[in-house]
Amino acid sequence: MFIRAFVHEDCPSAIVRWLKVVRVRFLTLDGEEEHGRIVLDRRLAADVENVFELAFRLRYPIHSVVPINVYDWDDDLSMSANNSSGHNYRFIAGTTELSFHAYGMAIDINPLWNPMVLHGKMFPACGIQNPDHPGTLTADHPIVLRFKELGWTCGIDWQEPFDPHHFQKDVRAAI
Repeated sequence: MFIRAFVHEDCPSAIVRWLKVVRVRFLTLDGEEEHGRIVLDRRLAADVENVFELAFRLRYPIHSVVPINVYDWDDDLSMSANNSSGHNYRFIAGTTELSFHAYGMAIDINPLWNPMVLHGKMFPACGIQNPDHPGTLTADHPIVLRFKELGWTCGIDWQEPFDPHHFQKDVRAAI
């Protein structure tokens, strides 16, 4: 599959050359098996495949997994749709610093069910904070622990923002 179809036109070729479309299978909240695609740095493909295999075995529900271009590169729309995604060539909100998503070195999982909280405000605004929901991630959840075992940083450990759906791993130095 040609990667450029899943990459914003402003994304520099130095980033594009590392990106890969990774196919994953997952279970929906209804227990239906689905397949999705995540665009990310190819050096992280095995980690993400490992985590999704674990999620599948645990029967952890994932709402959807489609590349962010489906949402016209709009992170807010993707999060509000509870879409799990990776690469999105964008800046960290309110800054001129590229997000780890821009490099394909971050993934969000079920952002609607695991909303970010920044300065007391929830993102997405329609987020659901329910620790009893089967799609909720906690600090001791096996998916969070697996990401950490694989060397990823988890937004669930952050104070500001508290970002339980966000996972990132910086592999730029490995180039």
